[in-house]
This record gives sequence, C-alpha cells and structure tokens, in this order.
Amino acid sequence: MVAGLRAAHPDVTFALTGLAVLSNTQAQISELELRTLVPIMYLIIIVLLLVLLRSVAGTIATLVVVSLSVATAMGLSAWLGMRMNPASATAPVIILTLAVANCVHILLTGFEEMRAGRSKDDALVESLRINAQPVFLTTLTTMIGFLSLNFSDAPPFQDLGNVAAMGVFAAWAFAMTVFPALISLLPLRARGRPAGPSRFMETLGNFVVSKRIALLWGTGAITLFLVAFIPRIEIDDRFVRWFDESIPFRADTDFATANLVGPYSLEFSIDSGAPGGIAEPAYLERLEAFVTWLRAQPEVTHVNSLTDVMKRLNKSMHGDSGQFYRLPKDRNLAAQYLLVYEMSLPQGLDLNSQISIDQVGFAFDRYPEDHSDAANARHRRPRRILAAGQRRRDTKGPGIGRHHHVCLPYG
Repeated sequence: MVAGLRAAHPDVTFALTGLAVLSNTQAQISELELRTLVPIMYLIIIVLLLVLLRSVAGTIATLVVVSLSVATAMGLSAWLGMRMNPASATAPVIILTLAVANCVHILLTGFEEMRAGRSKDDALVESLRINAQPVFLTTLTTMIGFLSLNFSDAPPFQDLGNVAAMGVFAAWAFAMTVFPALISLLPLRARGRPAGPSRFMETLGNFVVSKRIALLWGTGAITLFLVAFIPRIEIDDRFVRWFDESIPFRADTDFATANLVGPYSLEFSIDSGAPGGIAEPAYLERLEAFVTWLRAQPEVTHVNSLTDVMKRLNKSMHGDSGQFYRLPKDRNLAAQYLLVYEMSLPQGLDLNSQISIDQVGFAFDRYPEDHSDAANARHRRPRRILAAGQRRRDTKGPGIGRHHHVCLPYG
C-alpha cells in the first residue's frame, strides 16, 4: 500500500513507524542475522581450526558437534513454545563459540598424548579423563550464568538465557560422547608442535612468574582505575537506536520524531484510593492540577489525561456550550458520563488501557524525543520530569493515594 502511495505521490514523504512496524522490523532483523552471522561464524571457525589445529578430521568432528548443539537448543526452544526475538536470536552464535571450546580442549590434549607415544584410542581416553572434570565445571558455571537471566524483568533476555543454557548443556553432552566417537572413526594424525608458539608461551610463562608481584599490583591498579568509571554508566533503552540508520524503520521514526512527535512516553498511574474513585470530583480536581503542572514543564509537549475526556463530555452533554468545558461537580454525573462514553466506543478503543478495571486510578502523559546527536545532552530530562512529578503527586495530592506505577521508556 505504501509503495503504491509513494509511486502515486513522489513529492510526498511517507514514513512508517509505530509498534507494529517495530515488531515486524525486529523479526526481519532476527532472521537476517541468523542467515548472515551464523554462516560467517562457521566460516571463521573452519579457517581458524584448520590453521591452528592443522587437522581436517578434528575440524569436521568439531563442526558436527557445533551443529548438533545449535540444532538441539533451537529445537528444544521451539518445542517449549519459545518465540524467536532479537535477544534469543544471538543464542546460536553464543552456543557455537562455547561448543568449539570444549572440542578444542579435548582434541589438543589428545594430540599431546599421541605425541607422547600413545595410540589414538588410548590418547582419546586419557584426554577425556583429564578434561572431563574441568569441561563439566566450565559447562555448569556457564549454564548457571545464563540461567540467572531468568531473574531479568525482560522476557527476551529470559529466553536468551534458557536457549543458551540448553545449548551449552547439549554442547557438553555431544563433546563427551559424539565427538570422541567421531575422532575414533576418522583418520587422525598428530603433527609436530610448531616451535614458534611453543617458545612464545614459554617466554610468556617465565615472564609472568618472574614478575608476578609487579603484575599483581599493576593489574590490580588498572582494575581499580577502570572500576571507578562504573558510576558513569547510564541506562539507555531507546529502542529506535537498536537499529542502524540504514534500516527503514529507524529512518522513518527519526523523520517522524523530527516533524511530529517522538515514539517514547512517560506514564503516571494515580490511585484514587477507592473503587470507583475516579468519578469523585475531588480526585478529578487534584488530577487536573497535576496535569496542569505537567503541561507547564518545558520538556512536555503533550499530556493525555482522563480530565480532558471528562471536560469534553461535560461540554457535549450541555449542547457543546464552551462555558461547560469543565469538570463535573457531581460524582454520579461523572460516573454516568464515563458509562455513556465507554458504551459508545468501538471494541478495543475503550479506556481499559488507561483506567483500572475497578476504576481506582488513571493518568498518562506523553512527550516527544529528539534523536539527533545534540539531544544526547538532554536525554536526562524525562528523569527530571519523573522525579519532580512523583514528588508533586505525593506532596500536593493528599487523599490521592501512594500506590502508583510508572513506565519510562525514554531516549
């Protein structure tokens, strides 16, 4: 449809933005990354394994384990009903990296044993004996780390943790079973160890041992210096900037932000203190005072509130007389206004997204956001509005109640 409009009106700029476009773009980017990042990672791993291990059989066995691990994790996630999202789409790359590490540990130890005179099978058995415990502990601690993402409030990161944990476990299982079986069947020969890397590692080891005190204090000082910058980290969850400027959604949203309003909103939930309390004239007056204060803030360009709806209804019920564009003074009248208003709206356009089911509380405000580089110095403004608004609500609104919910997706 948009393509047709653009062709019919080449002098008009059409920009697609909003949650629907965001969701579609996220799905497209996730699929694109799976089709590009995973093959690139496979290519890099193949080249590095061939160069460093100099073993075609070891490379093939490692790739089989990696593929089985990724397939197992993704298959289990689909079987459990998990949906792919931008966060969990990175799980295959994580699993791929960890699966390679297990196989390389086992293979390198096997090469060492074969150079010491053992047969391939005996060297493989000895390698499994040596690496079984460290590989298992590494897998266990890695799984615990990923599973800890289940404590995140964001479901996409929970899915990432679960998918990665399943993949890590599968990588350990295949590395301890399928990988040795493949190595025993494939022709494997331990080549002589290159002299260059061996001498380098020996020199490095001697340096670390001889300078251990200086290195300990030096690395400790560097660590403390870097830790001192941790308080400078700022949370920046502007979802539009998740995408590169070449992505149409990013370009269209930036255009809409520059010419209309921004995609972010700040919400206040005001508790009336009792079921049906939003129809109380005293509550509406305090809510109106809070909304008036918000509109007076320089950073706020638009506020949407229940009081606006009530004043429009009161005016409409009095023949559209401008002198009645005010809040109703009677609770029963306000409750009737709300009932008539909600019954006249199509399904899905009622106030349930803004008013609690028992009509205890309501309030919502929205503001635009500038995405230019000059706006980076101003992105703290929503925090100031939030903090000041909470203080004013709690100190200037006695009887409104302290229960509240604040949503602050801002840039």
